[in-house]
Amino acid sequence: HRLIRRQRQMCIRDSSKTSTDFFSAFSAGAAGYVLKDISFESLLEMLVLAAEGNLIITPPMAQNVIELLKFVDNRRRQARVEGIGLLSEQEKAVLALIAQGDTNSEIAKTLFISENTVKVHVRNIMRKLHARNRVELGACAMEEGLLPKRSQTTTRQM
Repeated sequence: HRLIRRQRQMCIRDSSKTSTDFFSAFSAGAAGYVLKDISFESLLEMLVLAAEGNLIITPPMAQNVIELLKFVDNRRRQARVEGIGLLSEQEKAVLALIAQGDTNSEIAKTLFISENTVKVHVRNIMRKLHARNRVELGACAMEEGLLPKRSQTTTRQM
């Protein structure tokens, strides 16, 4: 015999349109958050969708989520711009080489520094730019125009 354990789905019906209440509900495991002014038919439809495993958010709350995501993205961009200003010239050079796809070893040879120094620079750059990995660093370098201009005939040696 197989024991099948079904997870209960919980929906919150509330009059609060605040993001705090909304996020608290989902943090507690809610599968949906609907406002009290929703019609009975819409409520039933949303409950069925939640029972099927869908995440339920009414349009007014979805707009709040979108606004919050825009705010968070804007803050992230601001933090990165501020972080770019904190980079030393050496860190900017390392960042540009990361964006080109160079390894730590290649960066060390290009800049005539040790590989350990490159690793320290990479850690510092990631901290200053709030990046989680080298891909994010490369994207940030491209967004901020930190890549050196290359002629179209130049190709990278492999």
